[in-house]
Formats: sequence, structure tokens, C-alpha cells
Amino acid sequence: MNRSGLVGGVLALLAMVVPAMAQEEDETLTIMPTWEQGDRICFDLDKSRTMFRSGRELPTVSSHSHNSFEILSDDDDYVVRWTVHNVEIESAIPMDDLVKRISTIATEHPMEFVFGRDAISLQRLQNFDELKDLIEATIAKLTPLLQAKGMPKPQVDQIMAGVAQMFSDNVTAAAMMSQDIAGMFMPYGYEFFVDYGTQIDTRIPNPAGGEALAAVETWFIAEPNPAEPNMVTIEWAQTIEPEEMTRFARELLAMMGQADAADNVAQAIEGIEMIRQAEYHYDREKELLTAAYIVSENLVMDSGRIETWEWTVVECDEEH
Repeated sequence: MNRSGLVGGVLALLAMVVPAMAQEEDETLTIMPTWEQGDRICFDLDKSRTMFRSGRELPTVSSHSHNSFEILSDDDDYVVRWTVHNVEIESAIPMDDLVKRISTIATEHPMEFVFGRDAISLQRLQNFDELKDLIEATIAKLTPLLQAKGMPKPQVDQIMAGVAQMFSDNVTAAAMMSQDIAGMFMPYGYEFFVDYGTQIDTRIPNPAGGEALAAVETWFIAEPNPAEPNMVTIEWAQTIEPEEMTRFARELLAMMGQADAADNVAQAIEGIEMIRQAEYHYDREKELLTAAYIVSENLVMDSGRIETWEWTVVECDEEH
């Protein structure tokens, strides 16, 4: 056997196959922030919340606001000033003074967040001390007002303690005050497969107060629109692992003093809807997320809430 001829033939075959294999590597898309100091990003935010109690749907509360981000620094981390320029709240029922006051704090005092550069991971509030002083002053003003309306003092104290707890430390305050913008940045820092879905293991808070629940995030890039070749649509969904749903159902039954028999667990699982879905629009040319929509359903035994957030990047003008 002519070994040199055989080896030469194999090498020639590899020379043809390896480039072809390289060309068939999975295409990926990595979305990273490209912000620079001095940049401004303006966007509108529409959100809504519908509460359910024992199967009864309560009136929806919705709001619309104009917002802007200003990049104060792009050194080791991003320092971003978030300003809410105005808020329009629509509600079929009168809003509590405390809720109104807390919801409009951002319009009076911009918040400065520190984000990690790679994945827009929230680090802290840069102006935490100022915001904490503002919250404490708000509590001091509202406490006598709520009592004057006839709210029992223990209830007032409980509410105020809850608000104060939000600002017990910087990390907690940053997480609470960034809820209306955190979802907008979620795809940053990820690498997505273009031709099939990307799955990421995560953990989410347990509504029953127990250990966090294991869940799976699935990212999928939709078919491109030929009319907008630079735009990419990214779809996201978060689902709880089946065995974790069973654990959660057992914990709920224990809280209600019911036996965790198989039939009871199965029935409890049917009464749980914990779904989060989102759609993002990304401009490859501008390297910018231009729109996002999230819907979150948290319903347990016919009680809970459905919330939506919709962000749309707009041109900065006098209103922004």
C-alpha cells in the first residue's frame, strides 16, 4: 500500500473539508452596550398593572412617561442618570397619596445608577444618600396625612416601615428603583445563536417565601424582515422547571394548611400561572436596543397580577 499517497489524499480531503466546516459554524449575535460619556437616550415608557383577587379582576392602573438617560461616565463602569420628565397616571379608582408621591419621586429627583460595562449589571445607586433623604422626608410628610384620613396608626406604621425597608441599603434601593428600566437592558451582554434558541439557567424569587425557584430563560431570534435588514427581533420567555413547580405547589399547600397529596398538588399546579415573556428590537447599525415589551403574569389560586412594560426609544426633544 502506498502510505504516502494515502496520507496525501487524506490531507487533500481535509484541506477541502475544514474550510467548509469553518463556514458552517453557528452564526451568533452578541449585544453589548456602546455608550460613551455625554450620550443621551430618550424613550417613552407605557406600563400597566391589573390585580386579581379570588378570580375577580380589579380596575387596571396604567401610566405613560417620557424618560431620558444621560451617560455621565464610561470609565470602569457606566454611570447613568435616569430622568423621568413627566408621568401621566390613569386609574379608575382613586390612588393613595403615598402611591402617588412615591411614583413621582423620579420626576423631581433624577436617579444615578452605576452599571457594569459588560452586561449592564446593576451595581448601585450613586446618589443613594440624597434619594434616601428624600424618601424619609416624604414619609414624614405623609404619615400625619394618612392618619388624618382615618387610617389606623398600626397600618400607617406598617406601610411606612415597608417603604423605609426599600431604602435600608443601597443594593435593595437600586433594585427597587430600577424596576421600570431593568427589563429594557436585559439582552445586553448575551451571545445569541441566530438559527436556533439560546437557553440559560436562572433562579427567580419564590412567592411563597421559600428557596428561589429554578427556571429557564429561552432566547430566540425571529426571522428577519427583508424590508428592515438592520433590525433584529429577539423573543424571550422565562418558565419554571417542572420539578420546581411541584415544590412550589407543595409549599403553597403547606401555607394553606392542606395536605400535599398528589391530587392536591396537581390541582394547585393548575392554579399557578407564572409566565414572563418579552420581545426586543435591536438595530445592528446603531448598536442600540430601540424597543422592548414585557408581560409578566403572576397568578396563584386566582389571585395575583398581570403587568406590562413597553419601552420605545424616541428622538430627544424639549420634552425629554
